[in-house]
Amino acid sequence: MPLPQTTPPPGTAPGPSRRLGPVRGLAFGGALVVVLLGALELGLRLWLSPPHPESFEFEGAASTAPDAEGQFVRHDRRFYTLAAPFAWCADHLGLYALGPWPFRGQPAEPAPPAMARIAVLGDSCVFGVGVSAADTLPAQLQTELVRSAGIAPSQALVVGYGVPGYSTVQIRELLEREVLAHYDPVAVVLYLAAWNDNGPAMGANDIELRARARRVPRLGPLERSATVRWWKGAAASPPAADAAPTVDRAGVEASWAKGEPLYGRRVPEADLPGEVSAILDLAMAGGRPVVVVLPAHRESVLPSQPALGRDRATVERLARERGLTTIDSESLFAANDRPFDAHFVDTVHPNRVGFELLARAAAEALAAPLGQRSLPERSHGLSAEVLGKSIYSSLGDQTLRLRVRGWSAETPLPAVTVGHNPLHDLRHLGDGVFEGELARNRAGAADIVVSSAEGVVWLPSAVTLEDPAVWFERTPTPDGERWTFHFQSRPGDTARPHIAAELVALPSPDLPGSSFWLDPTTHVDPGWRWQTDSTGHTTFPVPPEWTQNLRQPLWLQAVVTPRGERVPPIANVWLEPLPLTPAREDNRGG
Repeated sequence: MPLPQTTPPPGTAPGPSRRLGPVRGLAFGGALVVVLLGALELGLRLWLSPPHPESFEFEGAASTAPDAEGQFVRHDRRFYTLAAPFAWCADHLGLYALGPWPFRGQPAEPAPPAMARIAVLGDSCVFGVGVSAADTLPAQLQTELVRSAGIAPSQALVVGYGVPGYSTVQIRELLEREVLAHYDPVAVVLYLAAWNDNGPAMGANDIELRARARRVPRLGPLERSATVRWWKGAAASPPAADAAPTVDRAGVEASWAKGEPLYGRRVPEADLPGEVSAILDLAMAGGRPVVVVLPAHRESVLPSQPALGRDRATVERLARERGLTTIDSESLFAANDRPFDAHFVDTVHPNRVGFELLARAAAEALAAPLGQRSLPERSHGLSAEVLGKSIYSSLGDQTLRLRVRGWSAETPLPAVTVGHNPLHDLRHLGDGVFEGELARNRAGAADIVVSSAEGVVWLPSAVTLEDPAVWFERTPTPDGERWTFHFQSRPGDTARPHIAAELVALPSPDLPGSSFWLDPTTHVDPGWRWQTDSTGHTTFPVPPEWTQNLRQPLWLQAVVTPRGERVPPIANVWLEPLPLTPAREDNRGG
């Protein structure tokens, strides 16, 4: 029986259809996708822990950090890079402090259009592990270019692109996609295959890691999304069938020390020529001058790691085939008037003296080709002057103020370097006055370079940095003489003196940027602790029985701890040794 049909009452319009039109359907579907993606993003943010630099670990190398956690962050193409800004702790900027520029030393920008730049690329040897910012290869090259070629920083900026732990795979990526693509340097200095290519792979080697990284596109601002992070992490991971087992890092290093790394080298020896050739060809494209530094190692290294010598020979052969200038570190160090191993802070990293020799040779090689180019002064009316005092502590953490004329407030803040070290937390106080915090650096006269979009200005020897100092005075008394030690530093700094009967022939770099000279077989810690007062000074009367019992010459070396409650031991610094003799004489020194 058919159902009766109903008719709407008169004057009543038919009800709307429950079907959505095509436009409204698309809008509804889009809204649903947005809601679902939002829910996914929220869920992944709750599930995924945010990336913490402190927990960073590079799967391809045994070690990357030179001395402190938090110095590295992940990078899509180069696997990892330096974290910027970076400071050792809230109380102390430290030796390796970085400003906004994610490399050590003079930044490539801001700078005026067509500013000439000289790029120095490499690993921790270019970064300058174990030395102050003013003593790195890029910093000393800048100094040597002024001395030997008359090329000032206001004509060409020397920019260092050194990252500890980098292999030729990472250097190639950095050179091609960033340095050449964005800055077109007028010259390139390369420090290749010094150590890391021969390092042990921790599962995948660098060639395999690069292949994974290239499978994953870059998504600009979307990189901050937890959903994108999750997807990229999954895409960059190896297939389950190819994944290496949990890596015993200590076991891999032990096998590497025997010359048989479990997973092979970070850059297989057969792949090294291709990587080096690509780097050299990229660097010399367009006819720019290229200088290649051939690395050196302490005398005991190559017998235990002969592949390092073969890597060096590969770099030398490929550079010479292209007619490029090479700097032989081994020959330079051997010809210098000091023991060969005294040019290093450790097995591979040159010290200040080693970098001086390399920088001088590089400047001499670049003087002629750069002299043929037009490198005009690019101050463009920019000028600067230091306000207030001009003497500061080499430990840093002090405020320097300067006035910059010719800078426009409508442009980004300028970059200020002091002794090739950035002035941190730079802030504009108005009327062209800026101030920022100094980081630790080498003592002595320090140049200031101010670079902005308007121009670059160079102030040679604008400020002086002073190391802490320890000395003693002898005062005659009826019972003999009274010794009083003096300690001069910043207010609140602490010194712990150590004593030994002898000094070693070559010091050990117990702390970055300083050396421990005392003979460990006669080393004694007398337990003295000296802290400076509000004037930055303190005295310590030595107990009379101690001086009366002194029968032979001794050496005193103090380790200084910067002030602050959260300063890590890595921030300490050894002062130069001070001789103590039983004879009555004035031994003031520091």
